Amino acid sequence: MPVYNAEAYLPRMLDSLLAQTLPDLEVICVDDCSTDGSHEVLQRYAASHPSRFRVIRNRENLGVGLSRNEGIRAASGEYIGFADNDDSTDPDMFRSLYEKAKEGDYDIVRCDVMVHRGEKLETRAYPTNCEDGSAALREEMLRYLLYSKPSDRADSLWPSGVWNKIYKRTLVDREELFFLSERELPFEDYLFNLKALLATQKVACVRQPFYHHYHYTSSLGCNDYRYKCFRHGIKSIEESRVLLNHYHPEHIHDCRERLAYRLWNNVPFSVINEWKRNPNGKIASLREIAYILRHPIVTESVKYIDLDQIRLENGLTGQFQRVVYYLVKLLA
Repeated sequence: MPVYNAEAYLPRMLDSLLAQTLPDLEVICVDDCSTDGSHEVLQRYAASHPSRFRVIRNRENLGVGLSRNEGIRAASGEYIGFADNDDSTDPDMFRSLYEKAKEGDYDIVRCDVMVHRGEKLETRAYPTNCEDGSAALREEMLRYLLYSKPSDRADSLWPSGVWNKIYKRTLVDREELFFLSERELPFEDYLFNLKALLATQKVACVRQPFYHHYHYTSSLGCNDYRYKCFRHGIKSIEESRVLLNHYHPEHIHDCRERLAYRLWNNVPFSVINEWKRNPNGKIASLREIAYILRHPIVTESVKYIDLDQIRLENGLTGQFQRVVYYLVKLLA
């Protein structure tokens, strides 16, 4: 579990991990150079419960992805799981996931998620009846990971999250599963899960919302210019194609369609980002927007897109998404 300046929320997660009913659970907390009291909180728990908690402190601030890699290297368990420092877990989460994994010798096991938005609770459950360990379940999880269409009834699953899953250590080692830095490519957990799912069919679900994800509303950074926002989106698509071509080239057509939808979530936002927030003026903004609209991967993607399968926003934002779509079609 990476930890950075989470002093206010950290005890809730640590208490929930301490309460886990899986007896041989090892919790590795990676302090990413916190500047608040997080390290002292970690040390206190490790001193009181040395058989459960182990603390690693990075020499420099690495970010979430690379801190998770430090935890993977230090882990000694048969299965590896992850957690975010400001969430929490039900006591039976890791025992249930582990027992399911052992039941069918599964490489990946996931559970459902309870999302907390203030006082509002939402259960995010996988809408599937596919049998554990089946090719159908793996293919469904893969499709949702690449892009969840409205017709999938899975829009808000956050299928790329690693915190509601466990992964067999032999799979992690064999496929060299590690995280990229989110500073290099945001949504670093997406590519981790994509490679993992492509590498095995042995996946299963525990249909209980054992993981609690807390959604905090904050305006911090929402109006900031996102440098390389579009380029990060393109790189994510390119890396996805490399993995798909390596593991399952026979499925590349269906996956290209899903990737086109995934990219399309990025394109209108990137245009708005350039027009409203580019600090180098409107001429620079227009150059970047032209680059986005004429990019070969964008113009290729539009032939796969059905507007009914895009999560369009209401009002002016939704109208703008449509305008961008037709502009790309015109330029393609």
